[in-house]
Amino acid sequence: MGFSFRSKKEILPLLEGFIDIHCHLLPGLDDGAQNRSDSQSMLNLYKQLGVVGIVATPHILKGVYPNTAESIGQSANAFKQLNHSELLLSYAAEHMLDEDFDFMLSEQNLLCLKENKVLIEMSYANIAPRLNLKLFNMQNQGYSPVLAHPERYQFYKSFDQYVDLKNRGCSFQLNLLSLGGHYGPEVKRKAELLLKKGQYDYAGTDAHHIGHLEKISQLKISSKLYPKLEQIINNNLEFK
Repeated sequence: MGFSFRSKKEILPLLEGFIDIHCHLLPGLDDGAQNRSDSQSMLNLYKQLGVVGIVATPHILKGVYPNTAESIGQSANAFKQLNHSELLLSYAAEHMLDEDFDFMLSEQNLLCLKENKVLIEMSYANIAPRLNLKLFNMQNQGYSPVLAHPERYQFYKSFDQYVDLKNRGCSFQLNLLSLGGHYGPEVKRKAELLLKKGQYDYAGTDAHHIGHLEKISQLKISSKLYPKLEQIINNNLEFK
């Protein structure tokens, strides 16, 4: 059951000083910003919202978005120089857990959010093959997995499944849009449950375009959940 709509608070004040560790700001690399104009519009709104830092995380997905550490780095550096933006703190990637990921891992060529933290994702419909082995191999090589938007995976039905992932050393990153029902009521329900139970470690916008940021700027959540969200947003400061 979701939380009551009777007492809700705007999350906009929490974005003042926020560091976004999951977004698709860099132009032309994936299904996010398609050109420099799109990126600039997003950047302008980030500034208006009081966001102080961004870690750009384009998809790396075999056969769809075949980005590499080199291509993402070149794009990020060119973007930063052209826009003279201090907001773009760094770049990483949203790594799909596919066979190419295994190769990148073996080559120690993953793009980290900071230090050893790596943003990972799966298909929304199917669990990644040999997921537990992948998580073990990551940690065995010194990486710390951060699972993007765990609330969005359809195959996770019970809270115990999430607890198992946490016990296997996986951190969780909440999509702020999930709390507003952007991805549907079931995703919202799971997001609220995980937030209430203190399972999230970090937050991100997962913004692909300016419309996502506009929606987040208008988001309201239960007053009971507000302190929980404030805490995980504060956790993002470690990426500064």
